[in-house]
Amino acid sequence: MKRRIMGLITGTAICLTMGASLLNPVQAQAAKKTAVTAEIEIPIEVEVDTEAILRDDMVSYALQFVGNPYVYGGTSLTNGTDCSGFTMGIYKNFGMSISRTSREQATNGKSIKSSELKKGDLVFYASGGRINHVAMYIGNGKIVHASNSRTGIIVSNMNYRTPYKYVSIIK
Repeated sequence: MKRRIMGLITGTAICLTMGASLLNPVQAQAAKKTAVTAEIEIPIEVEVDTEAILRDDMVSYALQFVGNPYVYGGTSLTNGTDCSGFTMGIYKNFGMSISRTSREQATNGKSIKSSELKKGDLVFYASGGRINHVAMYIGNGKIVHASNSRTGIIVSNMNYRTPYKYVSIIK
């Protein structure tokens, strides 16, 4: 970032210097002084929220598979996957390893409250108290998931079923 800003300042200084040759001598001298002043290095600190960038990147990556098929037991994001194969594949692309089944994935990471959900966190669903489905939270109350063989990978409202558990894998 510092290099980019210095490039902008230097570019401005060059433009000022070049433009100075079109001015009369008094104006040219003033422009050159301005150009020299513009080359002073100003330290700028910029905080980058790398976690938020990672979460956004994960959601963008996951959304590119919407419309692809659901295949029970599958792990191919393009040729067919089930719900846990889908979440496992998304995380794997970002260098994170999670378990294979939704039930096992529910034990990975850290359990969180619904109010703590962030993009990229996992949302689990259960039937009779037994976890049987997982989806990735994408923000604004929505999830992306490998739903079933009829609909494939889709975006749904998070509450299309009652969520059972929320887990954050990203640290």
